[in-house]
Amino acid sequence: MIKAVLSCFETRMKTFITLISLITGLFGIIGGLYSAAAWADSRYAHAADVNRRLDGIQRDSLIIRRQQLDDKIFELKLQKPKTDAVQALIERYTNQMQALDEQITNMIDSQNASNKPNR
Repeated sequence: MIKAVLSCFETRMKTFITLISLITGLFGIIGGLYSAAAWADSRYAHAADVNRRLDGIQRDSLIIRRQQLDDKIFELKLQKPKTDAVQALIERYTNQMQALDEQITNMIDSQNASNKPNR
C-alpha cells in the first residue's frame, strides 16, 4: 500500500515538474519574442519622427534660400549705377523673400500647433 501511494506520488510529481517546465519554457519563448520585437521596432524609424525631421529640413532649406536672397539684394543695392534691370531684380528678390517669410512663419506655426499637448 505504501509502495502504491509512493508510486502515485512519484507520478504526480513527475507530472507537476513537467507542467512547470512547460510553463517556464512558454514564458521564455514569449519573453524572447517580445524582446526580439522590441529590438526590431527600435531599429526602424517611426513615421512621426521621419515627418518631424523632414519638416525641419524643409524649414532649414527655406531659411537658407531666404538668406541667399538677402545676400543677392544686398549685393545689388551696393551697385552704384542702378539700372532698371537691377531695380527689377531687387523687387523680384524682395517679393520672393516676403513669400518665403510667410512660408517659414506658417511652417513654424503649424509645427508649434502640432507640438502642443491636447487638453
